[in-house]
Amino acid sequence: MKFSYVFLLIYLLPCACANEPWIQIKENNQDLRFDHFTAKLPPGWMRLAKKTEIYWARPAGDITSTKVNRAFLSRDGLNLEEIDIIRFELKDAFPSLNKQADLSLLPSELAELFIAETKTVSGLENIQVIENLPMRIANHDGFMVHMRYKISKGLPIEILAYGFTNKYGFYVFTFKAPGLHFFPTFLPEVNQIVNSAR
Repeated sequence: MKFSYVFLLIYLLPCACANEPWIQIKENNQDLRFDHFTAKLPPGWMRLAKKTEIYWARPAGDITSTKVNRAFLSRDGLNLEEIDIIRFELKDAFPSLNKQADLSLLPSELAELFIAETKTVSGLENIQVIENLPMRIANHDGFMVHMRYKISKGLPIEILAYGFTNKYGFYVFTFKAPGLHFFPTFLPEVNQIVNSAR
């Protein structure tokens, strides 16, 4: 399990983020902007200050990097709660699976690919899918996926992800936190980010 947990951290954390500067999100720097995409970030959280453009994939067991637009946030620490917002190019949407996102994919099909990507890159084949629902996000048909796994000491870790595609890419919002206290406490702020997406 420790081996799998390390790979989940590789998936969720930007490279060498422990050594990078962080900035606090305040009312004057809430706006997140990628090409053709905006969202409002929650005040009080910390954002990795340096622009993050790498996603670590794991095709065929090898670790490779893919260029993306990315914003990574935490409030109390990396092992307590994390928000990861990524825009992939459609051709690079699921790099660990060597698959691309097709605009003709149904939200359910997109969600299944995301789940498979998460399992592949994390090494957590036994991750449990709690919910997999279609959802309207930023005026696009998308999905909401809720997953759970346990670390070696039995603590449940919740992963909530929202995703959609448009002609500019595949967008995914991922929130990860322990199920006790942290996940329910900060879930409303995560939903505010998703609801603000345009």
